[in-house]
Amino acid sequence: MPSVLTLGPFSMPTYSAALMLAIGVSALAGWRLWGGPGRSWAVICLFTLLGGVLGGRLAHVINHWGYFQFALAEALRVNGGGLDWAGAALGGIAGAALTARLLRTPVAPVLDALTPALPLLALAGSVGCAAAACAYGREIPTLAGVSPLAAAELPDVYGLAAPRYQTQLWQALWSVCLLAWVALVFWRGWLRRWRFWLTLGLLALGMLMIGPFRAA
Repeated sequence: MPSVLTLGPFSMPTYSAALMLAIGVSALAGWRLWGGPGRSWAVICLFTLLGGVLGGRLAHVINHWGYFQFALAEALRVNGGGLDWAGAALGGIAGAALTARLLRTPVAPVLDALTPALPLLALAGSVGCAAAACAYGREIPTLAGVSPLAAAELPDVYGLAAPRYQTQLWQALWSVCLLAWVALVFWRGWLRRWRFWLTLGLLALGMLMIGPFRAA
């Protein structure tokens, strides 16, 4: 997968393009599901995104404090890469909840409308990481007798290819399964007050299972 997408004179990192597409689709889908004023939903989405970015970066810096304590200026460079998904989820929830309170609208329907964003953003992250060589799997001795779904010759962040677990693919497949789950529960009208939290829990479960097989 190319690390940069090019269309005529325009080019953009694949990671950024995937995230922007997921954010746009999530915002539109959420607006349709929420059913409130478009302007209010735009404000909610803006502060949800801001909270997600800040929370994700803060968690990343804390988790890698051994490095950032000697490079505090880099800790503030959000565009330099490095967002923790759990921190982003918590920050996004906080941003959405705070904005809903300020707009005097119930928080539960807002979070419910944001449910599709969870698997969509996870899928975009897996596609982006496949292109940018992040969240790659640990090396294994050989590919002999190993299913292509389990491992493949993949690069690390330095471009060095080696037999590695297919963690990016696993996250993508899990995200697609979660998308199917979200489509089902909304279509059937199930679990109206619990859809967001159950989907977040399933996403966390998948990340927890994949985590030990990651190298970075």
